[in-house]
Amino acid sequence: MKKLLLFSLSSVLLLGACGQMTNDDKDNQHNTTTEQAKNDHHKENHESDGHNHQNHNHEDHDIEVTVDTVVDKEDDHYIVAHGDHYHEVPISDVSKDDRQKIDENLKAHPNLKKEHEKKQEIQAGNFEDAEVSDRELSDWEGDWQSVYPYLEDGTLDPVMEMKALESDGKKDADEYKDYYETGYKTDVKSIKIHGDEITFIKNDGSEVMGKYKADGYEVLHYEAGNKGVRQKFTKVGGDDEAYQSVQFSDHNIGPTDDVMHFHLYFSNDSHDELLKGIDNWPTYYPQSWNGDQILEDQLHH
Repeated sequence: MKKLLLFSLSSVLLLGACGQMTNDDKDNQHNTTTEQAKNDHHKENHESDGHNHQNHNHEDHDIEVTVDTVVDKEDDHYIVAHGDHYHEVPISDVSKDDRQKIDENLKAHPNLKKEHEKKQEIQAGNFEDAEVSDRELSDWEGDWQSVYPYLEDGTLDPVMEMKALESDGKKDADEYKDYYETGYKTDVKSIKIHGDEITFIKNDGSEVMGKYKADGYEVLHYEAGNKGVRQKFTKVGGDDEAYQSVQFSDHNIGPTDDVMHFHLYFSNDSHDELLKGIDNWPTYYPQSWNGDQILEDQLHH
């Protein structure tokens, strides 16, 4: 059973950014696009919106101390991964049963901390082009909800306030909210992904379903030096009204089964045209999550 502990703890700084590489010849079959980072959502995310590996100054967090979150053990405390930073949790604060499970897992997987740091670097946009691989729709299997209503109703206001504080006066909370208003805005309130089918459910309750096949990926190189990846899917059947081109971006570069949210780009244009759209990136979280869970994820993402 997961044990939820409340701590006032300082964060531990993650590793610095990895070096960049130019395009690898063996990735020639995939297009590479260079964008002006000052206009791109991913630069905003990776620099000023919490994808850097700096300390977070949130005094009180709900920290899950479990087999899945503990990545190392030092002296009399566990090192707990929490978003893009760590917390030190006294071993004495963890139950005997949980300690046994955690210790067994650490013994069986001695490189968890290094693996976690590598994943954080990838999600910050620091990776080699040759590390990117094709993905299937199964990575996003399930039911998803738009985050846009939570921005509109004020649930995410603390996130905007936090970003304003971390920007050192470059933007205030209202300016961040305007930015995300443009980014999150969508009339597709929820998405269902099952097998090769994507169902788009609009605000008025209408639905359209398309069948899609994987169509490669695009590596985006940003002026700031980091990168992003969009996985492309093309409609091959289903309703005529379903979108022709769909692209996923979730800060991963290969198959994974632990997607917590993703940005979705969709239109009836070609993939090349869709790649030009950089201002609007509807974002989806699990349908089962409530506003508090989404807020917690964004505060510590």
